[in-house]
Amino acid sequence: MKQIFEKLLPSALFLSLRGQKLFFEKNPKLRYFLLGAGIIGIILWQVGFYIQHDRLDSSYRNRASLGTNWQPHFVFFYVTGLFPVRSLSSNPLPSGKENLLQLIHEYPQSITAWTIPNERLSLYFYYPSTWLRGSPYQADLRITNAAAFILSLVFLYIGCWYAGLEILGIFLVLLLGSNPYELFEIYSNQNVFGWPILASLLILTPFLPILWARPLPRHYGWLTALAAGIVTGSARHIRPESLAMILAAATGFFWMVKISWKRKIFLAFLCLFSFMLTSKGWEYHWTNLQSKTHAVLAEAGVKISQKTPEPVYHVFWMSVLEGLGDFDTKYGYLWDDRVSYALAQKYKLPPCEACRKKILSDLSKDPGWFLTILAKRTWRILAENTPPRISAGSRGWNIPLPGWLVIVFMIYLTVASFFRREYRLLSLVVFLLPTAAAPLLIFSDYGVSHYSVVHLGVAAILATLIAEEMIRIFKLNNPNQKVSFPSGSQKPLRPS
Repeated sequence: MKQIFEKLLPSALFLSLRGQKLFFEKNPKLRYFLLGAGIIGIILWQVGFYIQHDRLDSSYRNRASLGTNWQPHFVFFYVTGLFPVRSLSSNPLPSGKENLLQLIHEYPQSITAWTIPNERLSLYFYYPSTWLRGSPYQADLRITNAAAFILSLVFLYIGCWYAGLEILGIFLVLLLGSNPYELFEIYSNQNVFGWPILASLLILTPFLPILWARPLPRHYGWLTALAAGIVTGSARHIRPESLAMILAAATGFFWMVKISWKRKIFLAFLCLFSFMLTSKGWEYHWTNLQSKTHAVLAEAGVKISQKTPEPVYHVFWMSVLEGLGDFDTKYGYLWDDRVSYALAQKYKLPPCEACRKKILSDLSKDPGWFLTILAKRTWRILAENTPPRISAGSRGWNIPLPGWLVIVFMIYLTVASFFRREYRLLSLVVFLLPTAAAPLLIFSDYGVSHYSVVHLGVAAILATLIAEEMIRIFKLNNPNQKVSFPSGSQKPLRPS
């Protein structure tokens, strides 16, 4: 059996992408040229999507939710510092702080402080548009979304380049930067549905040099742990799907080599501490701001419906309950908020508690039904997702990659990684797995499955391994010296 695996599975050096490292060591000028040309190319390439935002493919958009639109609240926040406040009138808002405060005091019946439990950090995303246009009244999200996404792709490319993964970086950026779901949500839609994928790229990037054991500055591990916690703690206040990325960030340190387990555990806990501190800090900020705003509005005679500040996150159990209807309505589940509130009236409990009670009751009676849903969601995520595509401007060219091949290759890569004890490519897939958490555990219909980019990461790895094999066959790294890729019996060679 072992001899069969020896023949069927790639060597450890092959899985470590040693070929491209040797190739670019022999061609350092080309390596630095790719760095500069790649950064400039990414920026120009993505700006093209921004310019042609109204012609982008909307077939893969998120249709499950209206999302977050804080623009009506932003004018009051920007001018008066009050939040959440918006006008119920369709008349244009007056300009200036004094005029807006006068509107609140003279027409309190036209003002509301009601808002749904929702993430609020995207309120600040209207600032760049306001600064460029000189007015908050027509501010939008696209400028902030575009700038952040372009920077995330540039950082990902630089991270791959520094880790000695130039070819992998090219394929990752090409596929992730051409993702039709992400392009539409970032450049065309006035929303923040593209931020979970964006945040996952920001978290993945600093781990690439760690995984491939590149020379790192002192305290790089500490700084990465703190930064990853801050990014995930902030991202969960943009979209709830980003919360799952803390799992990749905290466990990412356990893939590190040449450090003790005590240090790995310490870095993981430091990341979790940074995440909780950041998340609680934002929660305190919004709750405190809402309390102060309610006091000002109550003094002006505005009716305040909430006795306490609303939650600043999506309510977890309500989302889970509504999502269980993505394949059938056997137990009355439906993607509709009214179902949750109807249960609250039925059980005479708060909506969250009522949803939790029904879910746990149904799952205890019929666990097989839930497992079937998970299996169907898994297939939808891997086999019915956005196609791997190379895009430019308003055009895109799909790459034929059937879903069953993605599943087969993931199994093959997992077996090869454990047999050869070379886990770094597998760890890259693991880092992207949390992007599939929302469609797997909450809801997968109406475009929610497009949050997952696992299949794009797998496609990039597959393309990189093909390139690696071409380097080996044609000996591109050094025509005068044979570069061998020994069998897996040799210990994996860690790049210096």
